[in-house]
Amino acid sequence: MSNEIKVHEDARFFEKKTNPNFTKHVDSFGKPAFTNIDTYYVIQEATKEFGLFGKGFGLKETKWEKMHLEDGAIFLELHAVFFFKDGEFPISNCDRLYYKTKKGDWVFDSDLYKKLETNTIGKALSRIGFGSDIYMGKFEDQNYVNEAYGATEITTEQLQQLTPMITKTKTDLVAFNKVYGISKLKELKQEDFQKALAQLKAKEAKMNQDVNNS
Repeated sequence: MSNEIKVHEDARFFEKKTNPNFTKHVDSFGKPAFTNIDTYYVIQEATKEFGLFGKGFGLKETKWEKMHLEDGAIFLELHAVFFFKDGEFPISNCDRLYYKTKKGDWVFDSDLYKKLETNTIGKALSRIGFGSDIYMGKFEDQNYVNEAYGATEITTEQLQQLTPMITKTKTDLVAFNKVYGISKLKELKQEDFQKALAQLKAKEAKMNQDVNNS
């Protein structure tokens, strides 16, 4: 079996644009923010292209291993071969099965086998081009999102990011909407989302600072 990854001849998987409704903006605690993609959306797209999972594409020759660390933690490793109608290639993945939190509590992730398998399928599909615009960082450019999809209003996911922050910061929603020329928050334009998010984060940070100084 060759380790070479065979890319589809016309590379259409790499050219296909990801539906923004199945993406999520992630703030990574001090690290640069990024956009994540729903793995089940990717699997759904692969099913349209290859057929049923397990027949048209999937994992075979799966092997599970546990790696015990000196501190008592356990990592679960998955080694498999990903196959699809144009080829196959080996892929590996791992994550924490049993570990200690920052608070010192030990946690056993009983759902890790299922999550690791799903995540591995998603990673394999990304290698042949599914969700390539996400992994290439194009979704961090709002102009790309707007031009590619003609997006004018924020997505449901973005709305869910703003709503609790408005409540937490006790922001006057009527005044907030007026600033952006809208009557309802869901009408906020994509081009104004990052600005609005930064505004609310700044207000939240100031509120926290005032509490600490009081």
